[in-house]
Amino acid sequence: MNGDPSAAEPKGSWQRLFHQSTRPVYLLNMRRRLRYGNPALERLIKLPLDAVLHEQCRPLKLNPDLPSNVRHILQALSPPKEAIHGRTVRVRRPVPPARQGPPWWEILFIPILHDQNVTAILAMIDSIAPSEGAPTKSLPEAWVAMRQEILHATQEEDGERTLVQQRIDAQVALAGQTTAPVWIVGEAGTGKKEVARRIHFEGVHREKSIVTIDCLGVQPYLIRSLLFGQLGLASSPHLGTLLIVDPEHLPLDLQAEFIEWHREQDVVPRVIVATCQPSRVLAEFRNRFSVIDIYLPSLANRKDEVDRRVRQFIELRQLPPPAADFLPAMQAWSWPKNFVELDETLRSAADHAKDQPLQAVHLPRRIRDHLMELQLLPAKEDPTSRLPLEEVLAQVESRMIRIALKKCRNDLQRAAHHLGITKMRLTRRMKALGIE
Repeated sequence: MNGDPSAAEPKGSWQRLFHQSTRPVYLLNMRRRLRYGNPALERLIKLPLDAVLHEQCRPLKLNPDLPSNVRHILQALSPPKEAIHGRTVRVRRPVPPARQGPPWWEILFIPILHDQNVTAILAMIDSIAPSEGAPTKSLPEAWVAMRQEILHATQEEDGERTLVQQRIDAQVALAGQTTAPVWIVGEAGTGKKEVARRIHFEGVHREKSIVTIDCLGVQPYLIRSLLFGQLGLASSPHLGTLLIVDPEHLPLDLQAEFIEWHREQDVVPRVIVATCQPSRVLAEFRNRFSVIDIYLPSLANRKDEVDRRVRQFIELRQLPPPAADFLPAMQAWSWPKNFVELDETLRSAADHAKDQPLQAVHLPRRIRDHLMELQLLPAKEDPTSRLPLEEVLAQVESRMIRIALKKCRNDLQRAAHHLGITKMRLTRRMKALGIE
């Protein structure tokens, strides 16, 4: 098929209908392969349809041999997990290969069900150009990279998501559909900030900014000035989400000020609270900002997440498959610092492996010692343990006698005096040590 409107139309009635449409339409099968695209889609992507037809629209399983512009288009056409689960959903994505809009592609995904199973997904695209006269401002590259990293982290295959992660994904999707405050509870390192950013970038305020207030690292008077002072962020129309981290370290009067501000304002940014110790905040503060509760278990209680994180890391770094002892070794550790420790360990192991398969011996010393205690890693024999004390002493004594003889020009009397022993004893030791 090409973009020529005079090209022969397909025979099927539904294909003829879409073939004549001026709206770009395409069809994905249950394996998310592109099985049909109309001429309007061909004109939109500015490529022959054969370049993308029958290719998989899966961000993590794109054919690496395809040109980069084709991979960008297939990634933009990929269906979100809601459509894969049978829900009609509309998403907005920047026109590839750009990483940000405008312009945008607004794609409507319509699952086609048979016996309550998704057999295909029909998608229609609307092009949204920037409003005339509206000023556009590019985001800094670091912000764009962060958005792409968060988006990539969430575009995983649904079969690889653990039950806990699927529950968290569902809560994030629910929070993204509203502007209600979100209360995230979990130990340090469990990914509270990552979940908060996902909610922001999947929510209605994703085109606005997200500001994080670390209540442990910033003085209270600076927080008050930053948010509620003259031209403070709390009144800025550009603020989409306010992320409050560790509010238990806020003074009680500042907690009350947050409550009053949120109650009195007609239009406020979404508030997301991330805390490790929810019992140490005012009850009214918690009631105000815990409309949607998300609990993140520690990594010790979700060991299946370890394998998923390792696979994701290996795929992102394009490393060879790990050795047979690596995943059991990772499962054996308790990860007291959760994902922060896990990510640091993976980066350290990759640096030691130097593009070779990751092995248990590449892990930090504390983990290797624990594996030796569990007999999951053979104990490393100390080379010095094979040297008996008598042998070591004999070597030292022989060395000292030879030095003394050399210094005294083989004069036994002077050498014995130099060593502080009698000539008879020196003679006996030389004979025992085989010194001529």
